[in-house]
Amino acid sequence: MKKIFAVTMMLIIAFTMCLSATGCTPAEEGGESGEYNLKVWCAELDQTMVEEMLYNYELANPDNTYNWTVQTVGEDVAGTRVISEPTTAADVFSFASDQLGALVNNNAIMAVPTQYYSTIADEQISIAEVAAKYNNQYYAYPYTYENCFLYYNKDLLSADQVKSLETLISANTGAEYNIGMDMDDAYYTSIFLFTAGMELFGADGQDVTDVDIANEYALKGCQYIADLGSKAKFNSIAEEEQATALKNGNVAAIISGPHMVEQFKTALGSKYAVAKLPTIKLDGKDTQMVSFSGVKLYGVNRNTKYPEECAKLAAFLANYDNQYIRLTDREFCPTNLELYAEAENSGVQAVEVVITQAEYTRLKPAFTQMSSYWTPMGTFLGGVFKKTQAASAWQGQLETIEAGLLGN
Repeated sequence: MKKIFAVTMMLIIAFTMCLSATGCTPAEEGGESGEYNLKVWCAELDQTMVEEMLYNYELANPDNTYNWTVQTVGEDVAGTRVISEPTTAADVFSFASDQLGALVNNNAIMAVPTQYYSTIADEQISIAEVAAKYNNQYYAYPYTYENCFLYYNKDLLSADQVKSLETLISANTGAEYNIGMDMDDAYYTSIFLFTAGMELFGADGQDVTDVDIANEYALKGCQYIADLGSKAKFNSIAEEEQATALKNGNVAAIISGPHMVEQFKTALGSKYAVAKLPTIKLDGKDTQMVSFSGVKLYGVNRNTKYPEECAKLAAFLANYDNQYIRLTDREFCPTNLELYAEAENSGVQAVEVVITQAEYTRLKPAFTQMSSYWTPMGTFLGGVFKKTQAASAWQGQLETIEAGLLGN
């Protein structure tokens, strides 16, 4: 991959020299030219990396002048901020794919110009292409794919022990808890409902009329969660406490996502290891755990003064070369088809395990109705785990959440 990246960067430099020599600027090919004052939003840990990418963008566009303002705004709230602060928000922003529906419905994001369609349709893994669309229209540029997997202390657990949750829980680790996860967060607790067979907006999560979560599968998942609440070696641990718990040896394994790689690597040091989610025993059968997944995207603020330039910038920030940088520098799983195939055997542990887990995932729906899911379901399933929700009330609670998703 390094060889491919080096060749690509040589081509960029050559292209830049060609532009300088001939005076053929991108603007003369149909774009805008001149001086641009552009605000870009990214995650805090990505700021230095993104600033370097913007510098490379300047090199590729030498006849333009760019005045950058790079601000850190989490991808989980960027969409909400753009909607609430349309005229002061970033021109180009990074956001989580489940926010796309709200951005579109609030007229806060610019549609992708047709010249970039093939970049998304032909060059991205299928789940990223789906995530970039809303109502069959492309609105954003994918750059990384993520899901949930298992982090573990390899001094306390073996690779065989983490294949099954039941085996993991019963292992003699010496830790206070063998495994933990945030059981108040529906992003994680939904794993047990999906694993039991529940679907959300249909099998592919794209049918807004298909809401059937108050069923036998969801109830089976609830029962598994309730049983976990009785396991002494399984504990609910809030995300902000997980790295410390791993470092202190209080917990041997954590279920989380790639956003915690750096913290958990630091916490575990040479004891760091990852694996796909384990199986769980349902109806006497080992069943692979199924998690939510998501895609990070670049979008263009509909209120930008420079729509054409911003579309070009967003496409650049999401391109092969910059996905390669994210892969090697930040262990982000790429969405570019070619790079995704290479990343499968890249030696980047977190990325390889995300790709392994990808078969067992459900893309977070981008429908605005999901605002009626996260908090109610998180509160409900957290109560199931803590046994503050009586089993006799589960059906009614699920029906209430279902009604919310249907807008009733």
